Amino acid sequence: MITNKDLVKVLGPVYNFSKITKEVLDVFSKHSAGGNQIILQTQTEGNEDWLTGVGSIEKLENKQENDYVHIQPSLQGSELAQLINQYGAYRTRIMRMPPISCYSVHRDFSVRIHIPVVSNNDSFLIWPRLQVCSRLLPGLVYWTDTTKEHTAINGGDLDRIHIVMCV
Repeated sequence: MITNKDLVKVLGPVYNFSKITKEVLDVFSKHSAGGNQIILQTQTEGNEDWLTGVGSIEKLENKQENDYVHIQPSLQGSELAQLINQYGAYRTRIMRMPPISCYSVHRDFSVRIHIPVVSNNDSFLIWPRLQVCSRLLPGLVYWTDTTKEHTAINGGDLDRIHIVMCV
């Protein structure tokens, strides 16, 4: 039987969480163009492109997640860049989930690191077929097994904003 401990592991606190939060909110407001995701890593070194690689991987022209390895040039030296390098991440995104919303049940090609930046008590990561539900708290780094069918729900009245890294 698969339990919560098999699907979600706390890796530790986020170092400089207040700086990370400020960077996330600044970068997202500057580059999201009103959408719900931006990407922090691109396919081409030196190329500033915040939207190629967002959304469902199945709908992207390039479906190889590990091709998104180059940190956005304007993020060099930032706390976000340090986080990406610390975890050896690729296709790192900032994902905003609006209030009262839910993703479809899906599975990812790789496990993910989730770093909640903004959340509420009514936001959950759920593995419905496994009957597992987790609340991820801001300020902590989580390893999540998203290769199993899962969804996310924001049942609250505030945005849910996570840094999501492929690892």
